[in-house]
Amino acid sequence: MTGHIVLLIMIMLITGVFSGLINFQLTLQREKEKASLVRCITISTGAAFLVPVILNLTSNELVVLSYDQPSKMLIFIGLCILAGVSSKLFISNVADLTLSEARMATTRAEQIQRELSQIQADIFPLMETETEEEPNADSCVIVPEDERELLDITSTMILKTLDSGRHIFRSLKSVCLETNTDEATVTRTLHIMLQRSMVGRSISSKGVRWYITERGRRILRMPS
Repeated sequence: MTGHIVLLIMIMLITGVFSGLINFQLTLQREKEKASLVRCITISTGAAFLVPVILNLTSNELVVLSYDQPSKMLIFIGLCILAGVSSKLFISNVADLTLSEARMATTRAEQIQRELSQIQADIFPLMETETEEEPNADSCVIVPEDERELLDITSTMILKTLDSGRHIFRSLKSVCLETNTDEATVTRTLHIMLQRSMVGRSISSKGVRWYITERGRRILRMPS
């Protein structure tokens, strides 16, 4: 495989020089003034060496396939000459494509990070509910007795609704239906209990969902 890589490097060098000579002649005919041979060869050789980069960005396996397929090697040579002849345009396009791929990768990474954060936020209440705590003095949170006084009839009904049922995450509409309370009252009460850490709120693709926290359960189960 090392010999194949050396062969590809030699091909890119030779096609770069060859393409530079072509560019030099074309520049003389087009601009009718003295052109720089060294500049033409340098730019064309650089463009030829960018061919593997563009092949990798487009997920093309031509470099690998050319190892045991001579026809693929001829195609690679042709691409190097084409890139060298149109070196200025080719280098510009490669730069634009690379920047585009980098932006897409950054966007995908940010999207995945947001999705992971949302999944973590959604799973946390379930883990909190289903995980048993060690019964020792350090882990037992003592809720002051006057905390029970924070609960009125509506708060108690909402906490009982969130604490029961088949679903952990409950919608506002279902809470209103089960407590037989209007939406404005339930919304106001949920936000008050949210500030007191009795309930939690999760925002997902299905909308806003509410759940009871461990603090809310302890307060709910305290004797009146």
